[in-house]
Amino acid sequence: MQQKILLPKKTVKKVDSYINSLKFPDVKVIKDVKITDEGQKIDIYLPQNPEGKMGVFVNFHGGFFKYGNKNSRRGFCSYLADKGIATVNVGYGRYPKYCFPDQIRQACLALKWVEENATQMGFDLEKVAVGGDGIGGYIACQAIVANIAPSYRNKLEVVGVNFRVRGAVFFRSIFDMDLVISITNKAKTEEKSIHRLLMGKKKESIESSQYFEYISPIKFVSEDFPDTFIAYNTEDRMRSEQASRLINLLNRYGIPKWEFRSIYGSFVREGRDEKKHSKEVMYCIEDSARFLLTIFNGTIQEDKYIQI
Repeated sequence: MQQKILLPKKTVKKVDSYINSLKFPDVKVIKDVKITDEGQKIDIYLPQNPEGKMGVFVNFHGGFFKYGNKNSRRGFCSYLADKGIATVNVGYGRYPKYCFPDQIRQACLALKWVEENATQMGFDLEKVAVGGDGIGGYIACQAIVANIAPSYRNKLEVVGVNFRVRGAVFFRSIFDMDLVISITNKAKTEEKSIHRLLMGKKKESIESSQYFEYISPIKFVSEDFPDTFIAYNTEDRMRSEQASRLINLLNRYGIPKWEFRSIYGSFVREGRDEKKHSKEVMYCIEDSARFLLTIFNGTIQEDKYIQI
């Protein structure tokens, strides 16, 4: 059953709450599937009566390592499944129990689960995409480079997969953690917070960590990076600069992309009072689904540039 996203009569204050209120009765949801001995869990959203093998999107929620959970993305994942895209919504460890690179290892384990269970679930391993919002996009980007850069994979001791990630979907994400650190170093309160999230209880500086060289996935982007959907808000200077740096590399390597600009906040952030901003969020989500369906059914030939 296809359900069109419609705006409510009154502007919703939280876009995420609105999306999660949408009902997709024909989507099958398998909750809390345990995929590791440590108890890591995923939720699986499946289309009703799919025709043949299904393309898969592996989603990572945002929350900057500390907040959020996979349940807060249930509406978005249901929407994709309603469009015919099987969606694996990944839970991962958060601060203070887990710190970098624990989340990256867990992300790669989730991709390995997709590979090992593809036959049983009806997944098409030639049609796998990953992505997320905020730090979820950062984790997804790290999982991608872990599978295209052997030096990275070996250093972080993450598991690899035997398929090529076909696409990436990023909403207001971070790709250059060095930029974040350089800015927060100028604000002592933020610097302490970043240090805890990335280093846990370790007292050593971030720069002295054995993983510091690998903390920014953008350093490992190459011509093997997948086709990319990237959405960001031009009013958010940090996220806009993050997007710009990745886009420059995609252009350098000739990697096809769809770019969605000028969304206020994101589909997981509080919207403005004007209706048009909520519309932009809806358009962004709808376009991300179109992007996935396009790359699963062929190759995008040119950029799709949208500015509301």
